[in-house]
Amino acid sequence: MNHGYDATETMVELLTSLNERGRWTGSTELMNGEVADEYVVAAGDEDWYLKFYVDGEQIVVNVWSCCWDGTVH
Repeated sequence: MNHGYDATETMVELLTSLNERGRWTGSTELMNGEVADEYVVAAGDEDWYLKFYVDGEQIVVNVWSCCWDGTVH
């Protein structure tokens, strides 16, 4: 558990609900040179801020940040 939620379950919920409950807010270049998409995803009574990119060569989703209600970390 991480701050009262299961990180794996939360990530699966957020990523699989992007089309239904997500709102794309933009893209940003990461320190590794990749370009990540940024979304706000409604889950329960909280908005989650999610930044990720998909590594097409390995078919891997790399999550760079995920925080609820705009929490800074």
